[in-house]
Amino acid sequence: MLDLSMGKSSNEYQKMADDLISSFRSLKDKNVRVFIIPKWMFWWATAFVFGRFIFINKNFEKMDKVSQVALLAHELCHVEDSIKRGFLQELFMLLYEGLSWGFDTKLSRRVERAVDLRTIKKGYGKELLHLELAREKKFSKKKLEKIHSRGYLSSQEIKSLMGKKK
Repeated sequence: MLDLSMGKSSNEYQKMADDLISSFRSLKDKNVRVFIIPKWMFWWATAFVFGRFIFINKNFEKMDKVSQVALLAHELCHVEDSIKRGFLQELFMLLYEGLSWGFDTKLSRRVERAVDLRTIKKGYGKELLHLELAREKKFSKKKLEKIHSRGYLSSQEIKSLMGKKK
């Protein structure tokens, strides 16, 4: 397995993703790969997806296991979307999102919200809530507002949606 970070092996994270794929019927035969990259290569987020590849930076290693599961489940939902879109549309999305990063785009809000909703629907609501509560402890109110403005669900929204699911 390629580990670009020269640190902790990505085999552990690959196994974690492989275990989660059982909840993702459309991914069972798709050979999804997880790579660790140095933070300087991708400093603005903990993870991103291109096609069947999930790239995580060193911040991922600092997260607890429940938060890691939440993030990987979220990213696997993005992988499902990426495969459905196909290579050219995925390349367009990557370029568009890359060029518009830092700006509050309607596309980003719509995509991230839909992915969080599917993460809950697939049974990872508790993990997503755990991740969001960890964010709320770590980040300032201003930083959280920025995160939520990009479409990610707040802990209140996750709790509400999980209550409706029962």
